[in-house]
Amino acid sequence: MLLAEAGKVARLLESLLERADYNTDDYKKLVRDLAGHENSQLVKTYGRLESRKRYKGQSSQPLLEDRTTNSLYVDENGKSKPEPLATPTFFSLGAISMTPDDADSYRNAADELKNDFFGRSDFTFHEPYMRNHDALYYFNGDKSKQNAFDDALNNLIEATPFVAFGVGVRKHAYFESQGPKEDAEHQLEYARLLLDGTQWVPSSAFRNWLETGMRFAPKSNSHPMELSDMFSRDLYEWVRGECGIKPYRWEVFEKKIYCRDDGMRGKFGVKIFPDSDIRDKIEVHRVQCGAIRGN
Repeated sequence: MLLAEAGKVARLLESLLERADYNTDDYKKLVRDLAGHENSQLVKTYGRLESRKRYKGQSSQPLLEDRTTNSLYVDENGKSKPEPLATPTFFSLGAISMTPDDADSYRNAADELKNDFFGRSDFTFHEPYMRNHDALYYFNGDKSKQNAFDDALNNLIEATPFVAFGVGVRKHAYFESQGPKEDAEHQLEYARLLLDGTQWVPSSAFRNWLETGMRFAPKSNSHPMELSDMFSRDLYEWVRGECGIKPYRWEVFEKKIYCRDDGMRGKFGVKIFPDSDIRDKIEVHRVQCGAIRGN
């Protein structure tokens, strides 16, 4: 974990120096050395790691190819400003991936659900009001209607085709309020990913599969961002509970988390940092989500 953090700092410093037209040869060597040391430590823990060059089938112009397009809808949850007391702080970033057709189907189904329960659809589902049955979701204290709404929403989530991804951070993280400046900074980091890649994935792999820019859209009416909002909230609660609890809709969402083979080293869609003290709980959860463990 420390080597990975050091590698990120070194790459950031290298990028800043390049923008200042400073010679970065020594820093490039430092980045390579840190990656080599990290790889050596990871091999001791996890066995053989695949090469950074393993990504094949590059394309000169992916946008001209007739590919299925998936959109990734991202939302965050957690503390957004410093706390007066030194209490534990957690942060989650939840995302759901779906095709345009599935997104349209979700909008129609969400509109229908809203009209059934509220007589209108010109608003956005939002946590934590729903789980706490506050405001619009209080239903004048009618428990049966609250439960009926919960069941209908869970059924909508379960019936909607999407794949969930997420990251949980178990430490202090401070973020500026959202706005044009923050959006521009996110675009800059996204561009760096496309230009520089990471120490494990080359830039060409990102350029081959990702469009060259992000879109920022406020939440309004029925939108797949509602799903990412709900998933991000449950992910936040799960991280805060040290990955050993079942948040409000977790049993519905965990079925949607990306998972293949043994769920190790890039084969599972949720990452928690740091995780050394709760790794056993995370491993149990991956198996519950379908990861296949060898005998």
